[in-house]
Amino acid sequence: SKQNTAIYLWDLRKGLPQSISIDGITRPFSFLKTFYPSKNNEVKTPNLQLIAGTRAVYDTLYLTGLSSGNNFTIGQADIPLRKEVNITFTPNENILIPNKTSVYRILRSEREFLASRWQNNSVLFSTEKLGNFTLLTDSIPPRITLVKKNKDGFSFKVFDNLSGLKRVKATVNGQYVLMDYDYKRNLIWALKENENQTFD
Repeated sequence: SKQNTAIYLWDLRKGLPQSISIDGITRPFSFLKTFYPSKNNEVKTPNLQLIAGTRAVYDTLYLTGLSSGNNFTIGQADIPLRKEVNITFTPNENILIPNKTSVYRILRSEREFLASRWQNNSVLFSTEKLGNFTLLTDSIPPRITLVKKNKDGFSFKVFDNLSGLKRVKATVNGQYVLMDYDYKRNLIWALKENENQTFD
């Protein structure tokens, strides 16, 4: 013991501890299962199921996992995976609009949208990254604001509060117009392709 700190070592190869008790206080660990390289690995809890193929992990992984409401954590964000893993999450809370509710990976203050699909009351998705995840409902449609328009071209600012834009399609007088998109500036624009084309 050094400065009222005690350090205890446990070899995880001898088993995954469920909890530790000190001075009558029991603290649970969140170990789910040991995943091994070159093996198919699977773990299932009442809320989470994770399936990893034979090439998913680089080394032995002592997988942890927790879930609460619409939030769940699987492993740690700084643990790399070789291949994506398939995850099924069943939230404790009822999802009112499942077709507009998706999985997002949370890293610091950033949210990363992950393509997912609902099956009964569970959401299924694949990821190459572990860490913190949440379910968010995107019920606000994208917004578009005209920036500039003249006979040579036009531009718009486009915004979406959560999942982002999957595709943008523009037509002028019923004719398809090829658009450029700069997601960092939330800007789409088109310039005329030949002298005969006009946007008036």
